[in-house]
Amino acid sequence: MRRFAVASLSLIVAAGALVVGTVFATNASAVSCSGGTLQINVMTFNPPTVAAGQSSTVTAVVQNCTNAPVQANATFYARYQDGSGSIPPGCIVYDPFPRTLSLPASGLVSISAGYSTFAGCSANQLTVNLSISVGSTTEATKSAALNILGPSASVSPSASASASAGICAGSATAVQITSIAFNPPTVVAGQSSDLTVVVRNCTSQPIQPMAQFYARFQGSSGSIPPGCIVYDPFVKQLTIPANGQVTTGVGYGTFAGCTATGLIATASISLGGTTLASRDATLNIISTSASASTKSSPPPPPAKCTVNYSRASEWSGGVVVQVTITNTGFAATISGWTLAFAFPGDQKITNAWNTTVTQTGTAVSAANASYNATIAPGGSVSFGFQASWHTSDANPTAFQLNQAACVIV
Repeated sequence: MRRFAVASLSLIVAAGALVVGTVFATNASAVSCSGGTLQINVMTFNPPTVAAGQSSTVTAVVQNCTNAPVQANATFYARYQDGSGSIPPGCIVYDPFPRTLSLPASGLVSISAGYSTFAGCSANQLTVNLSISVGSTTEATKSAALNILGPSASVSPSASASASAGICAGSATAVQITSIAFNPPTVVAGQSSDLTVVVRNCTSQPIQPMAQFYARFQGSSGSIPPGCIVYDPFVKQLTIPANGQVTTGVGYGTFAGCTATGLIATASISLGGTTLASRDATLNIISTSASASTKSSPPPPPAKCTVNYSRASEWSGGVVVQVTITNTGFAATISGWTLAFAFPGDQKITNAWNTTVTQTGTAVSAANASYNATIAPGGSVSFGFQASWHTSDANPTAFQLNQAACVIV
């Protein structure tokens, strides 16, 4: 195993590891800032897939969310991966590559770094993480993955499709189902609900997979509940643009005479007879008698807060998470907040921004920063963090804002 330091750019060019690192103005459009001083709007490799021994350039767009010029430090961290968790045989270890950024007030700059791969390296992916800091405070992080084919392969459309798992975080194939849900999620027997599925193409080529929907009613036993029908599979063809996504779905009806307590629907995406992705969703069914008995009950009080927990990026052994808190039920402005939750997996937070994080085992406490301590009624604040994991990075299932339970959205 070889180790390359990146302190000397000329050394790197000669050795073939880091090809070039540049900072330049960009014509990209600014986006809404989610809080904090800086944010990374986008980060991608071009090309996203190479044969071992070829090169690719990763480019990120960094936005200044303040009305004053900012001097920041940008550091690239790169690591070869093969799914084993250790450095793949024949691959080098990159030292961090730091750069200095000068961002104009409310402006953007692009920063790039070129990386070469090696024919003797057995990795199938190179993951690059970018960290932007001001002083000793990390303001933003983002990652991108370069897919690597074997040295004898060429980057054809079919090869790109089969080797582009890293374009979609957490996907092991060319297609990923990013979300599946019923709307409404609960109905009274006899009512209907729509199943909506978002399917993402993780390749750089348009594809036309088949979407198959399977649904079955469930009750207390493992067999079909009395009075319920058996749904036949429903099939439709999808057309998904390169690196794009489509929304598809199907509507399902329930029946007053059906004693089921739920309807489980499965969406399966296949291409050429090979199943690429599959996910389930459950529709909760309330019996007509139960619905009648609960109509006189007063509605539960509204939740005082909602939390959106989303993965901005994910790779084997690491994840970047964005969390948004909304004040939906506190009558007065919240002055000082702490969000408590627990990881179901073995995540360990390594850095965070727009918050002060304390972690004890799986328990996490995220407190406000000095500049985002207040949340007005109907208002929101966002923070983020990067974490490492080994066996699971499952999402938390409960959140408490200042000891009040929040609804996950």
